[in-house]
Amino acid sequence: MRRRRHHERLAAVLVNSEIVEKDPLIVVRHLEAAGAFERAADLAEHAALRAGEALAFELAAELWKAALRVGAHDDDARRTILVSRAEALGYAGHGRAAAESYLEAAKGADPATSARCRRLAAHELLVSGHIREGQRLLDEIFASIGEYRPRSPRAARRWLAWQWLLTLLRGTRFRERVTPDAPALDHLRLDLYRTVSLALGTVDLVPGAAFQARGLLVALRLGDPRRITYALAYHAMYLGSSGVRVPWARRLVARAQELAAALGNPFLSGWARAAEGMVEFFAGRYLHAIEVLTDAEAQMRERAVGTAAELNHVRVFLTFAIRRHGDYATLHARQREYLLDAQRRGDRYAAASFQWASNIGWIARDDVAHARAELAPDAWSPPEEGLHLQHWFRIRGLLELALYEDDRAALPGLAAAIRAFLGPAFSHVEAVRTETHCLLGRVAIVAGDARAARRAVAPLRRTRAPYVRTLVRLVRAAADTLDGRHASARVELTEAVRDAEAVDMMAIAALARLRLGETELATLLLRQRGVADPERFARVFATWPDRPG
Repeated sequence: MRRRRHHERLAAVLVNSEIVEKDPLIVVRHLEAAGAFERAADLAEHAALRAGEALAFELAAELWKAALRVGAHDDDARRTILVSRAEALGYAGHGRAAAESYLEAAKGADPATSARCRRLAAHELLVSGHIREGQRLLDEIFASIGEYRPRSPRAARRWLAWQWLLTLLRGTRFRERVTPDAPALDHLRLDLYRTVSLALGTVDLVPGAAFQARGLLVALRLGDPRRITYALAYHAMYLGSSGVRVPWARRLVARAQELAAALGNPFLSGWARAAEGMVEFFAGRYLHAIEVLTDAEAQMRERAVGTAAELNHVRVFLTFAIRRHGDYATLHARQREYLLDAQRRGDRYAAASFQWASNIGWIARDDVAHARAELAPDAWSPPEEGLHLQHWFRIRGLLELALYEDDRAALPGLAAAIRAFLGPAFSHVEAVRTETHCLLGRVAIVAGDARAARRAVAPLRRTRAPYVRTLVRLVRAAADTLDGRHASARVELTEAVRDAEAVDMMAIAALARLRLGETELATLLLRQRGVADPERFARVFATWPDRPG
């Protein structure tokens, strides 16, 4: 009783002080402890609304949770609060918790409300990396509206080719319409397409790209400029990832930026800017891509709301561009910042992507223990549940670590594991195809098999992209050295330096210089980029035979 009176007196003081504005959750808890449940619930709800308006979404989510706990609500009021809490959690990037709140709100709701809550729950699960649960829920929703979903990689590729052909033939013309006049089912489909393409954009790319193309076609038919702008920008990102459709992708980016500027929408402007950065990454303009993606990240972080999934996408590609440029010190700093934020939010997709795709930062620092620890398999679902891009990131990281440590016993098994990514599910992704072939070539060099090394990179010989040519030349130079063709090896290395510097791959250029014998300059350049042991690091990207022929 004495304790309750203490809380009553304290709550009376706090309610009339500035604390109620600065930290309303403390006041709510004192009111709750004092037994003033109705006042506590009322304060929690009003404070949650203010927190949401101030973009303090984590605080808003906690206040909505308190309102649920202390208030006496009928079913409709409780459902409204659950949805508000789910929205705040989603805006804050807590996808799993947001999905749980949406699913709770769906229970006992009318069919339309239940369908909306379940669709939003699927979105939050998928974009935060809870793929299996999200897909199960999504399958139920697709079945309920008769929506097609490809069930195999080959079916997905055929569907993607058809959707891309339709978008090419149709073009980007549209007649602007008032959105509410459009069928509700089409809006549901567009929301579902956004969910699938965002969730699978760097997980299972072919179906993700197919749904995105389908979404663009529906958006153009509906005539809503906002949805069209979003879809055009995202379609450009997918087109760029193929590595051969960059001019087409650039045209779509320009159109998306034109529409975003006319709409004056901060999020769409940031998203169109992100599309520009990603397309330039795929075009091999890495420094420019870093500049543009850094700007896009700032725009989306500071001037847009409810974009955690899109922001993840931008950050992932920003780390890709920094890795390709070879600034490993900056890459490591970004990876730590982004990874800690993802883990705090319980975002499995972002955490696994940053942890595995940027593991080279630990290797550059010569911190083998941390590199190995962060490649533990529990950050993502097991490959048996479906082969995803995250699994490729991990196998690539393990192969790079084995090359760095000269762990010859581990290389054959890892080479067999990464070869699986040359199948139809990932053949659309130029970076996966290129790096996989080159890694297999490096493993062959370690084994002393020049013929196998050349055979591994032979499918890339006709590719004109300087980034691809650079990596291929390094493998061929090592194969020539194995065969005792030293003059030919020097030509390949010299050309590798030229190609790498043409696209700002400065670390790779320095490694080629190291193999040319320009040790002092190469060592200086590599250490400036965060490489602690240039000689050991060279084993990863410029793998060399032990005993040249």
